[in-house]
Amino acid sequence: MENKYKKRLSFVIMFYILVFAYIILTIVMNPRTEIISLCILLVIMMVTQVLFLYRYYTHDSKTKSIDELGYQIRKIGSSTFNNFPVAIIVYNEKFIVEWVNFFTRKVLGTKIIGKHLGDLDTTLYEKLSLENYVIEMSGKIFEVVHVPSYRTLYLIDITERESKIRNYESKQLAVGYLVLDNMDEAIRDLTEQKRYLFMGRVNSMLIKYASEQNIFIKTYSEGRYLLLIESNVLHKMIANKFDILQRIKKISEQFDSNLTISIGISFNQNNLVTLNDKALEALELTQSRGGDQVAVIIGEKDIRFYGGKSNIIEKRNRVRSRVVAQDLSELVDKVDQVIVMGHKIPDVDSFGACVGIYNIIKKSEKECFVVIDTKEIDKTLGKVLTYLHENDSPILNKIITPQIALDLVTSRTLLIVVDTQNPSLVIEPKLLNKVKSLAVIDHHRRGTKFIESPDIIYTEIYASSTVELISELIEYYPSKVQISDLDATVMLAGIIVDTNNFTYRTGSRTFEAASYLRKQGADTLSVQTMLRESYEEHMLRAELFEKVEITKENMAIVVADNINNLTKVKLAQTADWLLMIENVKASFVIGKVDANLIGISSRSFGEVNCQVIMEKLGGGGHFNNAATQLTDMTLQDAYYLLTEKIDEYLEEEENNESNIVE
Repeated sequence: MENKYKKRLSFVIMFYILVFAYIILTIVMNPRTEIISLCILLVIMMVTQVLFLYRYYTHDSKTKSIDELGYQIRKIGSSTFNNFPVAIIVYNEKFIVEWVNFFTRKVLGTKIIGKHLGDLDTTLYEKLSLENYVIEMSGKIFEVVHVPSYRTLYLIDITERESKIRNYESKQLAVGYLVLDNMDEAIRDLTEQKRYLFMGRVNSMLIKYASEQNIFIKTYSEGRYLLLIESNVLHKMIANKFDILQRIKKISEQFDSNLTISIGISFNQNNLVTLNDKALEALELTQSRGGDQVAVIIGEKDIRFYGGKSNIIEKRNRVRSRVVAQDLSELVDKVDQVIVMGHKIPDVDSFGACVGIYNIIKKSEKECFVVIDTKEIDKTLGKVLTYLHENDSPILNKIITPQIALDLVTSRTLLIVVDTQNPSLVIEPKLLNKVKSLAVIDHHRRGTKFIESPDIIYTEIYASSTVELISELIEYYPSKVQISDLDATVMLAGIIVDTNNFTYRTGSRTFEAASYLRKQGADTLSVQTMLRESYEEHMLRAELFEKVEITKENMAIVVADNINNLTKVKLAQTADWLLMIENVKASFVIGKVDANLIGISSRSFGEVNCQVIMEKLGGGGHFNNAATQLTDMTLQDAYYLLTEKIDEYLEEEENNESNIVE
């Protein structure tokens, strides 16, 4: 067809060339003006017509070429849509499938058109608000690209890629350390024959467990093991709630022992050095929380705890107290002054620990200051400070505000933090970053937030109080420390308050510390006088008791609605008193301690792990004494949340599962 157009155009052009030649010849032969003008007009008409014909034939040719090209493109496009390995789904305003390409039929089946997207796949439909997401459907993995404006879904098959990624990730290495927590105490009362048999059973079980799970295990010192774990195995261990904790307990019970284990695991770190360091950090976390649990550190900040169902066994060995006392003495010798502080809204134990440190530093002939914001103190501590004022205690001259403490800091200042390890809970967090020397002494379980890299860290969660730990440090301090009657009385008050008159977490070393303070002149009558409650406080307690609810599991719960001016101490005291009700296993008191802050205090006699329940609510504490704080909710919301976590805990207990805190 194109050749036909070209022939016609060539013929016309030849005809006009001949006519043009004739006109030129006529002009030459007859040079009259009117003839010339007529010839010029004819030439113009001829040229115009030639151009018009050229444009017409060229345009017609192009149009036909474009039509042919469009046909080919449509043919190719249709083939591409149908055979390209991307599933295409077009749906209408009612989310009914209107059109799919051939690949979609091949992957998802032929009976698709007319179906609702939700019937094809629930996840596909539920995630329509997103423009990109990944789903698993029909045994394959798809990356979905959603174009809402065209109501079109593109499903890209990424099964092979994801399989390779998952296979690689499943082989990633996790490093772990396993330690027998209290081996010396566990075998102390066993005969020599039973010791060998017991430890042989424990080692055999660990090796068998490692073999079953495909874990590399290597003993690197007595009672300590290195673990190398593939990530897919680690996920199975997590899914099984680290049942190795229960296996160890069963063996221990057969020998009337109390052996437990601690495991620290690190995964998904940048390099092998960090992987190892984080595993050791995780192990330290488990031991500082009392052992019998697993800590898993994933990446930078994700820390998960599993287990922690056993009450703390008191350590009878005082070697660590002697070592820490010596280390503290050497650290004090290197500085010019010491600043000591506890947690926000300090209580009697926190202040009593500060008083103990003050006496240690005074013996070292160094300046010591105690940081307290007197506007924000516990009500009972207010009575203690009044007692010191009435007796002209010299320590009052060393109490300073947080701002003064910041101004006093030099390059040779030692900061000692007592009764907390959480950097956000200290009275003045800025001090932590300003000093070059730092020590931490505490008796609480360590949480996910803790003061990093102190020169000395002394945490023993078996201890009844921080004062108990400080009292032992005083006894073993290289220089003999003398404590005044007033200071000894304040320190004894700290122990009495934290143990609720030697009721909770009280071991032989608690009584030994109290006995030591009594020898230093502590006045028990003065302590009782300071701790007496007012008539209004007794009436408030009675009002709270009227609101008690006893659950079928013998849990006592109080929701202190319509009661103002509650304090954390009052919540704790009420929880203590609720345990005096016959058959009550655990008590929980919920109340507003601030305009937008709800406090929950919990207590138990040891059958219920308060610490695990409170950690599920973002708090913490000890096995039979813990608390938490909640914001942005009503008291009723807090009640429902608490009962939900209690039920969760009881279900784990019933199923004999390790408790999980993430």
